[in-house]
Order: sequence, then structure tokens, then C-alpha cells
Amino acid sequence: MKRTGFTAASLLSVLLLILFAATTPVYCEEEVPAVASFNLQAYAPARVVISYAYTNNFSVTDVSSLGKSLYKIVSSPTSIEFRAEDVDTYTFTVEIKYAVITSQSLQIAVFSSSHAPEGF
Repeated sequence: MKRTGFTAASLLSVLLLILFAATTPVYCEEEVPAVASFNLQAYAPARVVISYAYTNNFSVTDVSSLGKSLYKIVSSPTSIEFRAEDVDTYTFTVEIKYAVITSQSLQIAVFSSSHAPEGF
């Protein structure tokens, strides 16, 4: 007896071929932000230095104070320094991004007037 048509093995291979031929690879850039908030107290003049692994994608935004205070921000690919000359309450947002997953720890140092620095 001569058989024609599909056997179970050939049917399975055709289904697998259709399944993989219809699959389109999807690439997703998942952003998993790590958020931290700090309430630091220091005597004027004060400096807050944040050090991190090298990146060109960093920013300091939403800088505000309760009064009309003088402050200066100096930034680089490895650190951000916030300098405050007046006694006031300051808030600011620091955003650091990387193109690839990076394992690191941030170092935060607070310099308060003539007192020894505190680290976080």
C-alpha cells in the first residue's frame, strides 16, 4: 500500500516551520529606575558631592529653594557637586542613566561649613 500525504512527523515539522516563520523578534528597552530621596542638613556654606560610575547621560533638574539663595552646580561624567552659600532649604533632582545595566554604588558626601564631611 502506497501512502501519500502527510505523516505525523511531517505535519509537526510544517507546523513548527510556520510557527517560527511567523515569529518576529521584539526588542524592548526596559527602564528600571532606582529612586532614592535624602533629607540632608548642613551649615552654610555647604556642598553635596555625588560620585558615580562614568556616564555622559546625567542631569540636575528641578532645583529650587525657599528663598532667593545662591547656589552653584558643577557636573561631570563621574560626579555632581551642589554648592550652597546661603542658609535655606534646597531641593533638586539628579538623574543618572546608563546605556547598559550597570552595577554600582553611589557615593554622597556632605561638606558642612568647617565640619568634617559626612558620607552616605
